[in-house]
Amino acid sequence: MEKSNYPQYTLPPPEAARIYPNMIRRIMFLGVGVFAIFLRLITFPIRCCYSKKTNTYLVYEPYGMGDVIALQPFVLALAKSGSKVIVAIKQEWQEILPPHENITIVPINVSYSKYRNKKQGLVGTTLHTSRLLRKEARGAIGLDVRGDVRSICIMYMTGCRRVESFNRYFTANDCSVPCGSVFVRRAIDRTLLRYELNKLLLPSFAQEYFSSPTLTHLIDPATKCDMIGGAIALVPLAGWNGKEWIPEAWKGLIYSLKSRGQKLVLVHGPKEREQAVAAIGGNALLGAVDIVEATTVGAWVNILISARAVISVNTGPMHIAAALGKPQLVIEGTSRIPLWAPANRKAIVIHHQDGKTIKPIHQIDANAEYSKHAMSLVTSVEVLSQFDRL
Repeated sequence: MEKSNYPQYTLPPPEAARIYPNMIRRIMFLGVGVFAIFLRLITFPIRCCYSKKTNTYLVYEPYGMGDVIALQPFVLALAKSGSKVIVAIKQEWQEILPPHENITIVPINVSYSKYRNKKQGLVGTTLHTSRLLRKEARGAIGLDVRGDVRSICIMYMTGCRRVESFNRYFTANDCSVPCGSVFVRRAIDRTLLRYELNKLLLPSFAQEYFSSPTLTHLIDPATKCDMIGGAIALVPLAGWNGKEWIPEAWKGLIYSLKSRGQKLVLVHGPKEREQAVAAIGGNALLGAVDIVEATTVGAWVNILISARAVISVNTGPMHIAAALGKPQLVIEGTSRIPLWAPANRKAIVIHHQDGKTIKPIHQIDANAEYSKHAMSLVTSVEVLSQFDRL
């Protein structure tokens, strides 16, 4: 695959970077893996009784905006090949997928993380999701692009006649080498971006329709944000606070850019104004930046398309800027790169991952301080020098 949309890095990403779970998590994965095998066996007779939905696929993605943007080329390739695709994603991300007659979206608002319904718990959430999907997806082929044993469980409980995944039964997400079956591992290129990794699971007949993420269908000249025209968009917030840059560093960068006569606009999601202002150093900076709220994915697109450049942490809107081809600087801490780097040749990723002192980690509360330390190693002077390069 030609890597024409790959970003630049201030430091080469560590080779073969992997996230190694601790012993407790490994035991948990093993236990859920055994349960997945049990589910596969006991549901087999029932799944055989379902009418097989020829050329119909279920894709399940319970997480964030960036995950769904990376998933978009995979879904569109299946749809353009003539396959029926049932996509289970959060309701707020539906517009990332362009309307297509072969795509059916089932909105879900659950995940495996701390955001799941606490009254239901993990088991209750899993049962609820599988029941929700069963009407549309039973008899379909499940494609688990996450390589996550929990997704595999949901697909078997949904009634998928077959489930294909990167990892089978004893792993989750990106903590191990993807494999094609329980016993046979297949090597992958660890320099792939997230959306390209998905292509490895795409059926051969759909490969020719695969392309990079695009959000041009959401560009609306009537709703473009005039306020941000020609400005530098600043995006300091992420779904996990371990990804956020230190306020003093933002403050130093903002004052330096303002002294150069740059127009700056702080962009944040719905009802995040106070949090965004605090992230860049507090109310003292309100005179130095304008503030714009993006309430939907479409709003983010029509704000960022008008920006001269985007400076952000590794967050969902970063992937929007990448899909729009905007010049961008990304301040990175401990996300797995290049896996979660922006798919944009006009991007520069500023980071200090050396594979030894700073490594990619699971984005859980227990690791937040480690990640904040990694973010603090990036200085405002360093970002300013990369801005000149950009």
